[in-house]
Amino acid sequence: MNIKSRRRKQEFYKQVVVWFIAATMILSVFGVIFYGFSAPGGTVSYNGFKFMQAAPGSLGIPEWKLKTEQGTVMFDFLPDVVDDIRLEPGFVQILATTAQIDFTSPWQGNYSQGIAEAEFELEVALSGAFGKYLRKGFDAENPYGRQVITCGNATATVPVIYFYPDNASEQAIEGNCLRVGVASDVDALRVKDAILYLMLGVIE
Repeated sequence: MNIKSRRRKQEFYKQVVVWFIAATMILSVFGVIFYGFSAPGGTVSYNGFKFMQAAPGSLGIPEWKLKTEQGTVMFDFLPDVVDDIRLEPGFVQILATTAQIDFTSPWQGNYSQGIAEAEFELEVALSGAFGKYLRKGFDAENPYGRQVITCGNATATVPVIYFYPDNASEQAIEGNCLRVGVASDVDALRVKDAILYLMLGVIE
């Protein structure tokens, strides 16, 4: 290898290192802007509730831990990031008082990772902090053997939460069913957090 080739190679490696450092700095700044300035272990207060930051979840979003009298609940977002999501107080009351809630979604399609994560975290929170059973299904016949659950199955004693991919984020209540259109994986987690915050009275 001649001297010119060696120099070109060294310059290339230097550029790669610079690009890598720049990308890391940009992503770090983005994370601070989007998710807040608190470092892991930091605390944030909202409406009399104290949140402690935990490690990032499966989607890379830093999680927040809230200790309640019933137990510890994990969130992907702080309340002020999701307080634009509102549900009818009567439906929130149904969710808070019923012993079982059904969760359903398409078994395949866009944003399936975010919807599955929201389902899992909702199940953990409802079981641990509320003592509720979350029955999981899909909105049509599926290869996983899950029960078919639709809004048509919703009752006052067993309400249904239906997450489905959509072009825009929207929530609509039809009888005893909450229809949640999600426009991204992150969107599914935002609505999941809003539901739990409303049930806990963190968001009024």
